[in-house]
Amino acid sequence: MERITAEEALEAAKGLNFEKVWAALMESRQLIDETHKKIKESQQETQKQIEETQRQIKESQQETQRQMQKSQRKTDKIIADLSKNIGGLGNSLGRFT
Repeated sequence: MERITAEEALEAAKGLNFEKVWAALMESRQLIDETHKKIKESQQETQKQIEETQRQIKESQQETQRQMQKSQRKTDKIIADLSKNIGGLGNSLGRFT
């Protein structure tokens, strides 16, 4: 950061008055307020996106769970049928002998 001398500061301040300084401060304040508002809006949008992503993940997990339960029921039925068939085969062999 470059330093200026007192003389340079006095020269730069020529033509400044309270009204000009006040107007510059108010303009700076307005820019800060606008920036704050944009940041807040951005944070709200980000929060909405996070909530939507969480909802989608939850739905996906529920669908995966439903599919796993359906698959488990099919597997259980196949095992039950296979057990029944093997038992029947054992009875047939017993009668054969």
